Formats: sequence, C-alpha cells, structure tokens
Amino acid sequence: MSANWVMLSFVGVGFLLVAVSLPLVLNKVKPNPIYGVRLPKCYLSDRNWYAANAYGGRQLLVVGVVTTTATLTLYCIPTLPAHTIAYTIACEAVMMVGVLWAVVAILIFVNRL
Repeated sequence: MSANWVMLSFVGVGFLLVAVSLPLVLNKVKPNPIYGVRLPKCYLSDRNWYAANAYGGRQLLVVGVVTTTATLTLYCIPTLPAHTIAYTIACEAVMMVGVLWAVVAILIFVNRL
C-alpha cells in the first residue's frame, strides 16, 4: 500500500470519528438500541441518555481530531516515512490509546450519573 493511502486511511478514520460524534454532541440522537452510549444506566431516563451521549460524543470528537492531527503531523516528519511500519504503528497507537481513553472516561461518567 502506498504511503498516501496509509495516511489517508487514518485521516479518514479521524474524520469518521468526528462525523459520528457530532450528532451525539448536539443531542440529535434519541434513545435507541443501535447508536450512542448504550449502557443500562443511560436508558433509565432521557436526562441520562442525553448527558451520557453528549459527553461520549465530546470524547470521540477529541479522539477524531487528535487522530487526524497526529496522522498529518507524523506524515510530515522526514525521518518517519509514511510507508514504514513505524508510521503505521504510531498512527494506530494514537488512535487506539485515544479510543481506550474515551471508553474509560465514558464509563466513569456514566457510573457517576
């Protein structure tokens, strides 16, 4: 796979995270069994649902922006060519650590509702 495709795929994932998070942040997602933070405590009330999903959406928004920014920044480092496994691992690490951080933060937030 060419260097541009690797970079574009990670940027695409970052944009996808941003796109998925915006309806949650804006409280546009009604309680449902498919999309959003779907923990039992979220279904106890509309207040819980919207609070948890707005918070979760903000966390995913941050992860999407950080993933995109890190991918583009790492791409510009001349000693880290984008076609190398090191570049791919660095981008994956940023994304995965961000997602893990977001999941833990959401779980803590929902537990406090």
